[in-house]
Amino acid sequence: MPPAINAEGQEDIPWYLRVLNPYDRRHSGRKALEDRFTPSNPTHMRDFLALKDHIARLAEKEAIINSLNRTIVRLRTKNRVLETKNNNLVQEKEELNTRLLDIENNQLEALRLENQSLRDKVKDLENQVPNTQEDFDLITAGAFDIDFGSFDFENFDFDMSAN
Repeated sequence: MPPAINAEGQEDIPWYLRVLNPYDRRHSGRKALEDRFTPSNPTHMRDFLALKDHIARLAEKEAIINSLNRTIVRLRTKNRVLETKNNNLVQEKEELNTRLLDIENNQLEALRLENQSLRDKVKDLENQVPNTQEDFDLITAGAFDIDFGSFDFENFDFDMSAN
């Protein structure tokens, strides 16, 4: 069945299809579309208003969805930035911990060497000092008297500058 032709010589397309057709560029602006396609039949008017409300609700939902999508993109970007900062901080923390461990190990090694040096000095001093009461008694009793018998104290020149 061929399409019906209206009084203007165009195809007679039902009004609801013309309102929903996004490619109909014969009319500019929403008000022009409403004026052109407002039906005169009350039943059609009710359907038209319901469809118009439905389209308005869809437009509101689309605006909300677009807003949420922009928010999601913004939050994902912030999340990437924060993840990068977090990764940098974790890496810096690991580097600082490594450096701290190196410093602690160097200090421990230096303390070990110093401790060993002090122990060696203590052993040397212990070897120089009498350890037993018997050694102490020998030293204090004069068992190690030095014999100065062959030394001539009277003729010895104590003035070293005369050289």
